[in-house]
Amino acid sequence: MKKIFVRIIFGTLLLGLFFSSITISAINNVGPLYTCPANPDPIVDGSIDKIVEWKTGVPLTVVLFDLTNQANKIVIEIMSVYGKDYILYWAVTIPDTAINPEDYFFIVIRTHEVNPIVVDPTPNGKFGAEHDIKFMWLHNNDTMDAFTSGVAFTWKDDISNLGTNDCVGKARNNRTHTTIEMSTPFNSGDANGYDFNTYVNGTIDIFLWYHDEDNHVDYTQIRESDVDWDYIEQKIQCTKTSPISIYAIFLSLLSTAVFVILVRKRKR
Repeated sequence: MKKIFVRIIFGTLLLGLFFSSITISAINNVGPLYTCPANPDPIVDGSIDKIVEWKTGVPLTVVLFDLTNQANKIVIEIMSVYGKDYILYWAVTIPDTAINPEDYFFIVIRTHEVNPIVVDPTPNGKFGAEHDIKFMWLHNNDTMDAFTSGVAFTWKDDISNLGTNDCVGKARNNRTHTTIEMSTPFNSGDANGYDFNTYVNGTIDIFLWYHDEDNHVDYTQIRESDVDWDYIEQKIQCTKTSPISIYAIFLSLLSTAVFVILVRKRKR
C-alpha cells in the first residue's frame, strides 16, 4: 500500500510539474482585451471620450519594448468596442508628447493560425507571412489596410494586392500624450488583402507596434532579450471567465489520488 501511495503521489507531482511547465510559454499572452458593444458607436476622430463613446470599453495596459534596447519601454492603454453594424473599434493612448511626421502605429492581426505573428524575435527577425495589418501615419491620419509580407519586419498595402482599404484611423496629441482611434469591419470580405474575419464571441490575436521618430525608437511587443514576444488575445465579448489555475488542477489530481487509495483500502 505504501508503494502504491508513493507512486501515485510521485505521478501527481510529475503531472503538476508538467502542467506548470506548459504555462511558462515563451510567447506571452498579455490579454485578454474585452470588446463590449458600443453605446453609442464611437466617432473616429482621435479623441477618446470615456464618459460617452467609450464608456463600455475595458482598458488594458500593455508594455511596449524598445526593439534594440529592452530596458527602454513605454506603457500604453488600449480599449476596444464594437458597433451595431459590426464595426470593430480600438482606442489607444500612448505617452508621446508630440506627433512627428514620421510617427506611425499599427496593429497586426493574426489571420493564419498555423503561422506565428513574429518569427525569430530579434531586430533582424521577421513577421509571419500574410497577417492582417491596420497601419496609420499619425501626423496626417493616413490609414492603410495592409498585410505582413514575411520578409523581415515588412508589409504591403492591400490595394497593391488587388485588395481594398477597409480601415479608418485618426490621432490627436495634447502635449502630454497621444490618442489614436481606429475602426474596421468584422469581415470586409477582402480575401486579397488577407483581412481577418471575426464575430460576436469570437477571438482574435493582435500585436502592437509604435514608432516614435523624435527618439528614433520602435516600441513593440517583441522581447528581444528573452528571444520572445507578447501578444494580446482580443475577445469580442464582455463576459469575463476565469481560467482554471494550474494549482487547482494539481489539487484536483492529488485529491483523486487520495480518493483512489481510500477506495482500495476499503475494498481490502
